[in-house]
Amino acid sequence: MTRSAPSSPPAPSAPPSSEPAASPPARKPGVGALVRGVGGPRYVVALGVDSIGAGLLRPFLLLYGIDVLHLAALTAGLAMTAGVVAGLGCMPVVGRWLDRGARSAAVAAAMLVRVIGTVLLLAAPSGHAATVWAFAAAALFLGLGGQAVSAAHAALVSTISAGRQRDAALAAGRSVR
Repeated sequence: MTRSAPSSPPAPSAPPSSEPAASPPARKPGVGALVRGVGGPRYVVALGVDSIGAGLLRPFLLLYGIDVLHLAALTAGLAMTAGVVAGLGCMPVVGRWLDRGARSAAVAAAMLVRVIGTVLLLAAPSGHAATVWAFAAAALFLGLGGQAVSAAHAALVSTISAGRQRDAALAAGRSVR
């Protein structure tokens, strides 16, 4: 007869816990995920160039009107203000367009409106009676495009990304602006 080793008592089991098992911590999206979330590297470069240009546009537009076109500071400032107010007024129309599904078309249209404003600005004659009207038209187009591009960009990013990636991409885009 062989003798068996005494068996050890079973280990006490842990009482059931009311807390769920700990899940691994959520990873923060990296730079690569942000780049993909915004639309890819080419779009990120375009967004950076646009953000720098938009940030420098208003002060240089004012200086261009005063120094190059020889407008009074009050006239140039009022024209720029009218352009921004008109841009705010166009936002309900842009919002409806975005609600109907236009995403990249809205971004392209807003950029095209800004290009038209820049062409009008460069075509404005210096020291001529039509200078004020040409500058005002340029400021109007630049104001409309500048306001519309922000909403259109946010809608485009929301279309191509979701969840935390979308939130991070929108926050990154706004911080660059």
